[in-house]
Amino acid sequence: MCAASTAICWIRSTKSCSAAATPICWAAASSAKPASISTSKSTWRRRYICGEESALIESLEGKRGNPRNRPPFPVTHGYLQQPTVVNNVETFAATTLIALHGGAWYQAIGTEKSAGTKLLSVSGDCERPGIYEYPFGVTVAQVLEDCGARDTQLPR
Repeated sequence: MCAASTAICWIRSTKSCSAAATPICWAAASSAKPASISTSKSTWRRRYICGEESALIESLEGKRGNPRNRPPFPVTHGYLQQPTVVNNVETFAATTLIALHGGAWYQAIGTEKSAGTKLLSVSGDCERPGIYEYPFGVTVAQVLEDCGARDTQLPR
């Protein structure tokens, strides 16, 4: 097993997202025991395509965030042409919990076909906007109730 030389936490710069993601990202990156960790915050909001791993790598290299042609794949030729693993904060958080509590524990959360939880970013006309974590299978009605949404026009 080889250790990572660098871990980069790329966080889209929004207040609630950065506040929630930064500690999780740093904890996950630290567990890989890299020689260095850096945080990169993007302020350009139109980089949705950067959710695709090779587009994210392009962006981190200072290029326009467009997907790369494949092959080669990031696992062999990623960031700065080095082997690269790209994951999101939810994946790091889930794998940490699975390592601590075991697969059976995690499988018991959610539904039979969709184990685990999902982070939901709630904003708009509600009393308590923010990031909520729910097990798969939660109803929209439950999410709206928890965030304090009123007059939702949900069917009864």
